[in-house]
Amino acid sequence: MDSPLTVNVITPALIEDLGTTAMIDDVTYFAGMSWGRGAGPGGIGDRMDFRGFESLGGRLVDNFSQYLQPSGAGPHTNVDPLLIDHAEMVMGPDAILAPTGSPGGSMNIATKSPLFTASTDISMQYGNYYAGGVGIDSTGPIPIGDGKHWAYRVIADYQEYRAYMPGSVKTDSAAVEFTYKFSDTAKVTFKYIGEASLPTGEASSVGDEGEEVSSPNSVGGAILPFSPQPGYTYDGWNGIPTWSHQYDRNNIVEAELTAALSSRINMRLAAQVMWDNYTADNAYPSAAPVETWNQVTGVETSVAPLNPAALAEVGNYNHCMAREIQVQNDYAGNFNVGGISFKPLLGWEYDQFEITEWAVHDPNMPKADILGQSDGASYTPYNPVHPPFSDYTTFSANLPENGWYLQGYGLIQAGMFNDRLILTGSYSRSWAEVNDYKFNGVNVPDVGHVGGTAAPTDATFGNTLIPAVPKVNPWHDEYMAGILYKVLPNVSAYSSFTTNASIAGQSPLWQAGKQYEYGIKAEFFNKRLTITADHFQISENNIAITNPLFNTGQSTIATLYEDETNHGEELNISGGITQNLTVILSYTNMRFRDAADRRVRNIPDNMSNLLLNYHFTEGPLKDASVFVGVQHNGTVAGENAPNLGFTSLGVPDQVGYYIAAWTAANAGGSYRWRNILFNLNVDNVLNQRFWWQPASRNSVCPFPGLAVRLAMTIHL
Repeated sequence: MDSPLTVNVITPALIEDLGTTAMIDDVTYFAGMSWGRGAGPGGIGDRMDFRGFESLGGRLVDNFSQYLQPSGAGPHTNVDPLLIDHAEMVMGPDAILAPTGSPGGSMNIATKSPLFTASTDISMQYGNYYAGGVGIDSTGPIPIGDGKHWAYRVIADYQEYRAYMPGSVKTDSAAVEFTYKFSDTAKVTFKYIGEASLPTGEASSVGDEGEEVSSPNSVGGAILPFSPQPGYTYDGWNGIPTWSHQYDRNNIVEAELTAALSSRINMRLAAQVMWDNYTADNAYPSAAPVETWNQVTGVETSVAPLNPAALAEVGNYNHCMAREIQVQNDYAGNFNVGGISFKPLLGWEYDQFEITEWAVHDPNMPKADILGQSDGASYTPYNPVHPPFSDYTTFSANLPENGWYLQGYGLIQAGMFNDRLILTGSYSRSWAEVNDYKFNGVNVPDVGHVGGTAAPTDATFGNTLIPAVPKVNPWHDEYMAGILYKVLPNVSAYSSFTTNASIAGQSPLWQAGKQYEYGIKAEFFNKRLTITADHFQISENNIAITNPLFNTGQSTIATLYEDETNHGEELNISGGITQNLTVILSYTNMRFRDAADRRVRNIPDNMSNLLLNYHFTEGPLKDASVFVGVQHNGTVAGENAPNLGFTSLGVPDQVGYYIAAWTAANAGGSYRWRNILFNLNVDNVLNQRFWWQPASRNSVCPFPGLAVRLAMTIHL
């Protein structure tokens, strides 16, 4: 009620009730949130879209960013829900919590910490898709001395399950944590968190596991039919070899010291080191269908169909190693002077990272024949022998990179008239340097290393690295200003202006986001139910596009830098209507467009969601609950106009095809018997079939079919 921003919280109860397998299961019930490309169980790094902006840089764990800017590299693993206590979503640019994050918003995942109350939970789950494993979560005091100073937490989880697409996903995660309490106002916590993910088969080719769109009825802005094109199947192999896989190992070590320096000033000092090692070894259809546009109108007129009996394939081997060190220190105060409350915050953050990423391709794979998989006859998936590594000759990624980021920030919140009027303002200054290296292309690393057991390092490449020219700007400033007035004790009206700046992989170095937001917040039923209605206007600058005058020979400047924009309205209703019935209801209407006013792939203009949960508190069903959820997404563009392209006359190329609007329903329930909790979750209960998460014409993915998960948790 005091914040001039839209903030949503994923609570432990919501994670438990929905039987969460990936955080995307929960967040998309809230306004402004949608599935990112490659999202879901076995997907990439909890991808999600905030108010239309993709979430690279938008996920934090324990307040630390999980993406290395500007490369966008970071863990491919989703954070295991067993490790999560809760998550906070701040909508819009956030110059302090996520200064280099998405301008659409950010999500901070707070992992579980040691408790001084003994507790052990053993959980098991099984299902037809996305469920199959066992986990343990144990915490409590350590009996050293009087037993009041040390506490521990140990978490371990192993999951192995079938994915909806052909293939499987294996994940394992572990956490070992200790807390030492100096006093009631000072403690230090140490955490080790390790996660690994191994999707195999078609499930490993995230973003490439669907069909290639080249049907004649997919031009001129047409809606793509739900039925697959000839040769493709909704949940088939579609040209992915059975030996495809990817593996990601992520390790985090962190420490946090919190202390009350006085009765009015608190301090936090925290550090995190993250190591990530990712390898992908796969192949997939690679031919981009040839498209034709009307040179006068920019409307797409035709697409050359691909031959499902001879799909061009490319073999891919990608290896990415990253390390990131982050240190944060801030001080928060709470004062009252002359009837005016002041809550200041001062702090700084330092981030140092390095990454070595390279990918080699084999463009001469045998062609895939997928015709047999759709005619009901016996079909053997495309499964050529893995090519020798000497055939991987084409580089597609070539990125040794390192850099640093430094930020200093301050925020103050002032409350007047018994905190009915609250003014909030912040200022931060950021410095950064990025060094991008390239292999010289003559003495490239021996591709024999591709299949070796020893990971390559800079030393492996010897003198083949071309020294970098540092990309550095002196600094960038970010701001926030907000005003909030409590019209009634339970009703607030607010307005805010916020900015942030991510590090771009180009010059100019900074891509700045800014947002204007206006809204009303209200609380009802003894603060059980919260309602927020808002209007927002967001833009992000320095988006590189092709200069249309360059195409027509009227300019020698090939690249321009423009803005992407979005504006819209949101409604969030969340909380308890009665003591038994809780609700999440959201509606979003927005208009996200590129610099040429075109729809952007995978971003809906409207979304609406409803989640109802009824908890029985008496009678024969006491301690049982049931829920039903309905999610609706409007139409989305299936592709970006190629590279923000223009015709020879300078007219913007228009989007060729769209994905139809869809609605899916989920349901489930739980029952607690003594110390055992049973959960049943059914996703897509009507087994609806439709396309979603389009990446381009090279791939549009199917929505997973009916998935049933049964879980049991024993509390000791």
